[in-house]
Amino acid sequence: GNLTERLDLVQIGAAQNGKIGSFFTKGTVTSVIRLKNSGDIHVQPFGKVLIKNMTGKLVYEYELNNKTPRDNILPESTRRFEDELKSKKLFGRYTIEANLGYSQGSGDLISAKTSFWYVPTWALIALLVILAAGAGGVYWLLKRRANSTRHKSKK
Repeated sequence: GNLTERLDLVQIGAAQNGKIGSFFTKGTVTSVIRLKNSGDIHVQPFGKVLIKNMTGKLVYEYELNNKTPRDNILPESTRRFEDELKSKKLFGRYTIEANLGYSQGSGDLISAKTSFWYVPTWALIALLVILAAGAGGVYWLLKRRANSTRHKSKK
């Protein structure tokens, strides 16, 4: 009979300690791609995964399932592919882009994109200090202005 090759993207994202998330403050981050074989023959996915920073600059890339022989995904099963992002200078918004193939010649392609944020703890603390100082400064100015208005009205 006719065999059907079909691969569906179940999930793409960033993860830490196996948990998918969209905001990270410390530790190692991995890209995660989960694929489901909805066909009736095994497939061997492959392709390029790009990680870009908020300015669109490529900071890391890798080949999915880059081994010989490639890992199979059996019919009616799902497989998770995970790769550690090697860049240690993460800060800001990042985009994961995947362009994946799986067919033995028909040119089937899966393209997907997602984003995540990485803001180190020290940056969050600095931001909170700056915001608190700004709020305190506004409060002080408003109080000073109110006091000077009261003094003028007494004269």
